[in-house]
Amino acid sequence: MSTVSNLTHTFVARTTHLAHLIVLLVMVSALLHAQELDRAALVAFYSDTNGPTTWNSSIRWATANSSANSCNWYGVTCGSGGRVTKIVLRNAGLSGTLPALLGTIKKLNNIDLQSNRLSGTVPKDLVNCTDLIELHLQVNRLSGTFPPEFSSLSQLSIFHMSNNSFYGTLPSSYQSLTQLTSFEVDQNELTGTLPPEYSAWRGIQSFYADRNGFTGSLPPEYSAWTSIVTFRAFINPLTGTLPESYGSSWTNAVSVYIYTTNISGSIPNEWAGMTSLYELQIFNNKLTGTIPASFGNFTNLYYINLSFNNLTGEVPWAVWSKLRGVDVFGFQDNPFLSGTIPVNFTDVLVPLFSMVSVCRTRICGPTLPALFLGYGCVPPSFVSSLGLLTQAAMTQMVQIATYEPSFSCETPQPTLPPRARDATRTALAVPPAPHSEHAASLTTSGPTVTASVVVVSQLISGAAASTGGLHAMQALMRIQRLRALCVAQNQLSSSSFSTSSSGVDDDSSSSGCCDELTNPLQLTIDVNGNSVGEKEAGALIGNTIALVVFGLLRIVGNWSIRQFKKQHRTADFAKTEDSTIFSHVMTALSSCFSSKHISAIWPAYTLLICPTVGVCCMLLQVGNSDGLFVAVALLALWTIPCIGANVGLAYNEHLQKATRSFALCSVNTHETTLRSSVPSTAWKRMKDFLLHPTEELEFSNHAVAKAIEHAYGAVLFGFRSSRLWYFNVELFFGIATGVLIGVTLSSSDPCSINTIGWIMAAVGLLEGASAFCIRPYCAAVDFVVLAVVNGLSVVSQMSRLWF
Repeated sequence: MSTVSNLTHTFVARTTHLAHLIVLLVMVSALLHAQELDRAALVAFYSDTNGPTTWNSSIRWATANSSANSCNWYGVTCGSGGRVTKIVLRNAGLSGTLPALLGTIKKLNNIDLQSNRLSGTVPKDLVNCTDLIELHLQVNRLSGTFPPEFSSLSQLSIFHMSNNSFYGTLPSSYQSLTQLTSFEVDQNELTGTLPPEYSAWRGIQSFYADRNGFTGSLPPEYSAWTSIVTFRAFINPLTGTLPESYGSSWTNAVSVYIYTTNISGSIPNEWAGMTSLYELQIFNNKLTGTIPASFGNFTNLYYINLSFNNLTGEVPWAVWSKLRGVDVFGFQDNPFLSGTIPVNFTDVLVPLFSMVSVCRTRICGPTLPALFLGYGCVPPSFVSSLGLLTQAAMTQMVQIATYEPSFSCETPQPTLPPRARDATRTALAVPPAPHSEHAASLTTSGPTVTASVVVVSQLISGAAASTGGLHAMQALMRIQRLRALCVAQNQLSSSSFSTSSSGVDDDSSSSGCCDELTNPLQLTIDVNGNSVGEKEAGALIGNTIALVVFGLLRIVGNWSIRQFKKQHRTADFAKTEDSTIFSHVMTALSSCFSSKHISAIWPAYTLLICPTVGVCCMLLQVGNSDGLFVAVALLALWTIPCIGANVGLAYNEHLQKATRSFALCSVNTHETTLRSSVPSTAWKRMKDFLLHPTEELEFSNHAVAKAIEHAYGAVLFGFRSSRLWYFNVELFFGIATGVLIGVTLSSSDPCSINTIGWIMAAVGLLEGASAFCIRPYCAAVDFVVLAVVNGLSVVSQMSRLWF
C-alpha cells in the first residue's frame, strides 16, 4: 500500500514540475515574441521616417544587422525583459510618417519626437500603448485631427502637439485623461470651443491653446484646475467675459495670457486671489470697467499688460507701491484711464530696463529715475508681438517704442504722431549700433584707443550677440603696431644707430609682444630662467586671470544684487535725500552684474581669445619646454567655455524646444494683425527692416527666458533660432586671426608683415562673406554693424599694407 502511495506522490510531483516548465517555456516564448514585435516596429519606424536618408548620420540605426540589439540603438530605452519603453529622438532629422506598427510596442511610456519634419497623421494605434505617459510631437508638420481613441490612455501625463497643422476640434472624450499635467496644442489650426469637460483634469499645470481658431467663451468650469501654473489662450477669436471663478481657485497660477481676443466685460475683482501671479497679459481685448484695487495682492508681479482696452477710472498706484522688481506696466491706449503716478513709484520698477506705457490715456506722471528712456509708447502695429516672450521681441519693443520723459497733467496726452514727428521720436528711441561711431576713425586711432572701444562695446549688457568685426579690428591693431615698429626701426637705421644700443625699449625693436592688445595686464612670468617666453607666459596667465576675475565679479555681483533686491522687496526703507543717488547706484550695479554661468565670461572670452591664441602660437614656435607646457595647458583651458556653450546648446531642453532646423530661408515669427493709420515714412520702413527680428528664440514664460538669458544670453541671443551654432563660426575666425597674429609675434622683423597682413585681410573678408551667405543674425542691424565695422577694418588694414 505504501508503495502505491509513493508512486502516486512521485507522479503528481513530476507532473507539477512539468506543468511549471511548460508555463515557463510559454512565458519565455511570449517574451521573445514580444521583443521581436518591438524590433519589427522599430525597423518599420526607421524606414517610414526615412532613417537611411534624412536622419542625422551619427544616430542612424543598424537595422540591416539582424544580430544587433535594438535596445542599443540611439534614442531607444528598454526596461525589464528587453521591452522598449522609450523612443526619444529630438531634432534628429526625422521625416516621413509615423507607422501604425508603433502601437505594437505596448510597453512604451515615452515618445519624444519633437522638432523634426514628420508629416501625415498621428496613428490611432498608439492607443494600444496603454502605459504611455509622455507624448511629445510638437514642432513637426503633422496634420489631421486628434484621435478620439486616445481618451483611453489613462496614464497619459504630457500631451504636446504644438506647432503643427492639426485641425478640427478638441475631443471632449479627453476628459478621461485625468492624469494630465501638461496639455499643449498651440500654433495649430484648431477650431470649435474649449471643452468644459476638461475640468476633470484636476492635476493640470500648463494649458496652451494659443494661436488657433477657438471660439466661444472661456469655460468657467476650468476653475477646478487648482494646480494650474501657466494658462495660454491668446490670439483666438474668443468671446464672453473673464470668468470670476478663476480667481479663487487659481492660487498657484504664475502666468496668464489671454490677449488679442474679443473678450469683453470687466476685470473680475476675484482675480486678486491669484496671489502667485508673475505675469498677467490681458491686453488688446475689449475689456471695460476699472482696474481692481485688490490687485495689490499680486506681491510677485513682474509683468502686467492691460493696454489696448477700454478701461476707465483711476489706476490704483497706491496698492502697487510695495511691489519691487516690476519690469513692465502696460496701460497705453485706454483713452479714459486716469491717475497720477507717484514719485516714489520708481522704487517699484527694475532700474534702467523697465517699461511703463501710458500714452493715449489720461495718466500723468513725473520723471522717474528708473525709466532710463522715459515713458514708452509702443506703436499699435506692434501689438500682435507684445506678448511673445522672446529676447528679440523685448529688445525690438524697446527699440521701436517712442519715449517721453514725463507726462504733465496740464498738457494733453499725445495722439498718434504725424509723419515727421514719428520719424524724429522713433529715431531717438533706437540706440546707435555698436562700434559704428568709432569705425570711421579706425585708420587714425591708436591701438590703445581702439582696444578701449572694443572692450567697452563688448561689456555693454544687451549689445548684439555677434562678435563680428571684433577680430578684424584686432588684426588692424596688430598691423598698426607692426607698422609703427617698422617705421621706428627704419628711422633708427637711417640715423646709424643699432637697435641693440639705441636705448630703445625692447618692445620697440621686437615684434611687439606683448603690448596692450596681447597682454592687457602687462604681466611677466619667469619661465625657467629663460628670457624667451616671460612676457608671453605673462600674457597667457594674465589673460586667464582677467577672464576668471571678470566672470567671478559678474557672478558675485549678480548674486549680491539679487540678495539685496530680496531684502529691498520686503524692507520698509525710509525715504532720504540720497534716494536718487541710491537709485542711480542700483541702476549701475544691475547693468554691470546681469549674467551668470557661461554668459558671465563670454564678453571677455570673445575679446581675449584672439590675442591668447596668438601668444600660444608664438610660444609653441619659439618657447622652451616650460613655455611649451604653459602654451598647451592654457590652450586646453581656454577650450572649456566653448565646450560648455556647445553642451548647453545641445542638451538644454528649453533651447532645444526653441531651436529651429537650419534652412537658408528665414522664418518671420511675427504676424502683424493691426497697422497704424499713419502712412509709413521711408525712415520707418528702413528702421523696421533693420530691427524686425526673424527666427528669434521663443520661450514659454519670462522665468524661462530670464534663466536662459542669464546662462547663455551673451552667447546665443542675437542669432536666429536655426543658427545658434554660429557663435562657433565667429570663434573660428577669432582663432584663425589669433594664429596669424602669433606668426607675426614670432617674427624678428616687424617690416616683414605684408604676406601675413594680406592673409589677415582675407580672413576678415571671409568672415563678412560667411555672414552674408549664412545670414545668422536675428535682426538685420547686426549684419549692418558687422558689414560696417568689418569692412572699415579690412579697408584700413589694406591701406596700412599698401602704403
